[in-house]
Amino acid sequence: MSEIKNSIMLNYSCKIWFTALLTLVASVAGSFSGQTLLAEQPEISVSIVSADGRTAYFGGEETMLTYRCTSSSPIKGQLRWQLATGSRTLARGQKMIVLDQDQPTEFQLKIQLPPVREGVIFPTDMAISIVNANEAEVSSLKHRLWLFHEDPFVARKKWIEELNIKLYDPVGKTRDLFEEAKIPFDNLTNPNVLDDIESGLLIIGEGVSLKKRRSLPGLLPTLADRGVSVLCLKPIDGELSFPNRTEQPRLSRVTFQDYRIIQELDKRLSPNLDVPSSMPGTQFGLKTVSQRGKLKLQVVDSADAWPWWQADYQDQGCLIVCSFGLVEHWNAGPTSRFLLAKIFENIQSPEPPFNSE
Repeated sequence: MSEIKNSIMLNYSCKIWFTALLTLVASVAGSFSGQTLLAEQPEISVSIVSADGRTAYFGGEETMLTYRCTSSSPIKGQLRWQLATGSRTLARGQKMIVLDQDQPTEFQLKIQLPPVREGVIFPTDMAISIVNANEAEVSSLKHRLWLFHEDPFVARKKWIEELNIKLYDPVGKTRDLFEEAKIPFDNLTNPNVLDDIESGLLIIGEGVSLKKRRSLPGLLPTLADRGVSVLCLKPIDGELSFPNRTEQPRLSRVTFQDYRIIQELDKRLSPNLDVPSSMPGTQFGLKTVSQRGKLKLQVVDSADAWPWWQADYQDQGCLIVCSFGLVEHWNAGPTSRFLLAKIFENIQSPEPPFNSE
């Protein structure tokens, strides 16, 4: 009887150990199976960016905001947006979206922006989120939109009068714009009187030919060396001599800048001048060339040309060649208008910047 009892106990123990072993094997197999399943279904990556990088808008306008979305896998869901200032919501909405795998897709949002008071630059925040069919957020974006009044000089008419602006504009477009914008200026039609200028701000109108106006390339650096602030707006051809301290000992600095100078002058402005990338346009600027051993600044229509060149002299004199097309893009958005105001501030007067609220 004792041997039979021991045999039964041994068989029972073996069954228990065998059952435990099967359980362990099943558990390990399930674990590997789960890892294989996760490897077959990777996490979806979705990105969203502003398609044009624009930051500045007129308050009160109805506009289109464009965003570019990309997904690592096909997805159907919603794009939800909210425009707010602080904790106050100004507008919100949503739209259905369908994203194909690795195919950048652009979406436009029509939005009515709130008006702003004269002399105020108003900050708002645009929040975008993408949710899938299960209401899970898969991507988000938040960026600042600045709202401007249409008139950059509305609250400082006396200051702009004191700038003593003199305009030489044989093309006529800058003159017409200044008159429409109520920017006070003395209209100079005779190039021979330019050499008599001793102070103030001289503006050469947009689109002038330095090749046809042969006196300008030599005269503009001379006036700047004299202490006059000279702003030449987007010349279309010709060249300037590169200044040097041997001929102009009062020269203190020469700088080249690309479009990043716009946000260096005012971080609230759009580096693309509020102009969609789809709009064709010229890209005039300056390029250094050597002619007979002398360095020249040649006006060219080229993407690699410098759109901003500046020579600073002692006693506030300066010569700026700005090829951004401020007159051309005046109505595209606030950037051209407020960039011109910022240029006036920097080269002529310590006027404080606009308030924001």
